[in-house]
Amino acid sequence: LVFGNFVQWLAIYGVNQSQVQRYLSVPSIRVARLALYINMFGLLIILSLTLLIGLVIYARYQSCDPILNKQIKASEQLFPFFVMETLGKTPGLPGIFLACLFSAAMSTISSG
Repeated sequence: LVFGNFVQWLAIYGVNQSQVQRYLSVPSIRVARLALYINMFGLLIILSLTLLIGLVIYARYQSCDPILNKQIKASEQLFPFFVMETLGKTPGLPGIFLACLFSAAMSTISSG
């Protein structure tokens, strides 16, 4: 796992064309390092929030599995199911949340 993640992150931050272009667009190596540290801090926040979301969903459904109860058909539906169950009492809020989620995903894919 450590070796695989090392190779993956090395491929993303070491030889990926978009990352190398970012390194070359700054005036000095010092600024490039600073940008990497800022990126590392932001990535740490995003990964921590993702982990926290997974733990919250696990804690919520540890005793009653929606897949076994036939409320959803696949594990990919668990996060939208959690959002609908949690935010569904407020009209429009689940739709806005999912629209923001899909918008962020499409933005990330199109920029790559």
